Amino acid sequence: MESKKGMRRARGVGSRWVDPTNVWWRHQTNNFITWKTPTTVNLDAVSLVFVIVALALSVGSVDGTGRTARDAGSFRVAFGSCNKAHLPQPLWKDVLSRSPDLWIWGGDNVYLDKKGMFGRHTATTPEVMKEKYALQLARPDYRDVINTVPIVGTWDDHDYGHNNGGWEMPLKDEARTAFLDFIEEGQPNVPERRTRVDGVYTSNLVQETGEGGKPVGVVLLDLRWNKGNPAEADSPMLGSKQWAWFEATLAEFREAGAGLTIIVTSLTALPRPRAPFESWDQYPSERRRLLQLLATSGHPTIMISGDVHLGEMSGATCSDPNADDGGAATLPTTVFEVTSSGMTHSHGDAWFTTFVMTLIREATPFPHAMGYTLELNYGELDINWTNRTITSTVYGVGNTVLLQRTLQLQDMVGRVGQSRRHAVKCVPYVDVHPVRVWVPLIGVTIIILGVMLSPVVVACGVAWWLLSVVRRRTRGKQD
Repeated sequence: MESKKGMRRARGVGSRWVDPTNVWWRHQTNNFITWKTPTTVNLDAVSLVFVIVALALSVGSVDGTGRTARDAGSFRVAFGSCNKAHLPQPLWKDVLSRSPDLWIWGGDNVYLDKKGMFGRHTATTPEVMKEKYALQLARPDYRDVINTVPIVGTWDDHDYGHNNGGWEMPLKDEARTAFLDFIEEGQPNVPERRTRVDGVYTSNLVQETGEGGKPVGVVLLDLRWNKGNPAEADSPMLGSKQWAWFEATLAEFREAGAGLTIIVTSLTALPRPRAPFESWDQYPSERRRLLQLLATSGHPTIMISGDVHLGEMSGATCSDPNADDGGAATLPTTVFEVTSSGMTHSHGDAWFTTFVMTLIREATPFPHAMGYTLELNYGELDINWTNRTITSTVYGVGNTVLLQRTLQLQDMVGRVGQSRRHAVKCVPYVDVHPVRVWVPLIGVTIIILGVMLSPVVVACGVAWWLLSVVRRRTRGKQD
């Protein structure tokens, strides 16, 4: 197996990491193909034309490793979540074929807890943590990713150690050590993540991102360490220290001239309603604070998320209804989120979950939804500095395009009411009345419950009928 350095050079990209400042330098050269010329070549005119065309097509499609060729003025980020170490993982070769500059784990990177009868999850142990992470690290296809692409990431509940776990998790420190040993395999160490008293959140700034490119920031949030009970009013999601760090980090990236900041949140933020799934929607005050922060960040931002075992794109337009300055600060801001969840398992795996999720999604007008898929998937952000665009794509097996949307970076600049004097109002992609959302959702829920309970109802009916037959025969014999 080639070393990480050798494989990067083979595809025309060299990288250098600097620690502990978490700043990366990247230098990209033009992709190329090395051809071995025979000693003597006899070509007629027609053959020469075919050779020239073939060379042109080859140079435009692949580089020396057989991977997708890259525009020198672009930066490509791949990401994914919900990955079980013991299941087949068909997407890694597809990920590498896209030649990403960075891989981001979005949470549920391995499943440490165990799912038992009736969907109940059993909390993990330190021994199981080491076993599950070792199983993932031993996969040859994932080792290829480690040796080729810089890797960063955050965790979610199944990496944390217990389904829907929060601040009460007893094995936080053990889970953190196991997670960071995994995420930093073959990567630079980030010491503060191991010693911080309130989570594994961190940030990175990629300084060189292609010809004419600007720095790209990556903010990795921790939605587990401080998460409270959503049933309690004003229960926290991030905690006060992480919020202060988050706000300061976005300000630092803006001052550094970041052309885009990627916010990695393991739970979905824009989609609502999201019950019974966990999401920012369960923490309304935290969600409002998040949208306010992104809409006033002063530079382009985008969120990526996981958790829900489907791929999805969501959008909202934020504005300041009370602004009185009438300047550029009052222009609407696009807040965009790409969800990629389900690298080894998804809602499309079984007919029942496919039926349920399709019925829910098709019958209910989810306001923020801009498209969804139930297939296995991973996500990609392709930043084109020449056109000042970002193309968000959710790929399936074989790099089938499942969802795709291109946005202008200038539309994603957080500039609404930058003085933060007023609360930002965010209108979803499709502005529908809540009644139009909840009535179909309740109706679909009743249908689903009816389908689920129908076997029980039939069984009870049959049992009642048999019991009545036995009673009649017993009475007949007594008479």
